Amino acid sequence: MLTTYRVRKGDTLGKIAARFYGDAGRFPLIVSANVIMNPDQLIPGQTLTIPDAAARENGAPAAVPPPLRPAPPTPLPTLTPDGLRDCIRW
Repeated sequence: MLTTYRVRKGDTLGKIAARFYGDAGRFPLIVSANVIMNPDQLIPGQTLTIPDAAARENGAPAAVPPPLRPAPPTPLPTLTPDGLRDCIRW
């Protein structure tokens, strides 16, 4: 089961883990299911994925969204012979 939680001011991963799992020490489940740059600095309004603890304990993978992929590169403009002539004039 996939649950999401919107971080509030004053939240910590331990408090969130205690709320969902009844044990603050289970915060690594939340960390492993999210991209958290600094676990000590949650951003109010940030949305976290809360994986199902029972499924994780039984060895099932966490229900997390697929990783983000970078956008394809923007193609560079091509120069035409006319464009080169314009550059040479200047």
